[in-house]
Amino acid sequence: MVFLYLDFIYVPAPLLEETLPLYTKELGGKPLWRVRAMGTIVAQAQLAENGPAILFAEHLEGSVRS
Repeated sequence: MVFLYLDFIYVPAPLLEETLPLYTKELGGKPLWRVRAMGTIVAQAQLAENGPAILFAEHLEGSVRS
C-alpha cells in the first residue's frame, strides 16, 4: 500500500467562486477557511467526517470534471 492516509487533496479551481459552491451547496461539504494572498485564493472544504480535506487552489493548472 502506497498511502496509509491522506490529510488533504489539492484540486485546481481557476474559478474558485464557481467551484466552491458546487462542493459545499450541491454536495453538502463544509467550507472551513479561505485565504487570499500573493495574487491567488486557496480554500478548504470538508466533504466527510473521515478522509481527506479538499484544498481548492486558483493557482494550479488543470481541470476538474464533474
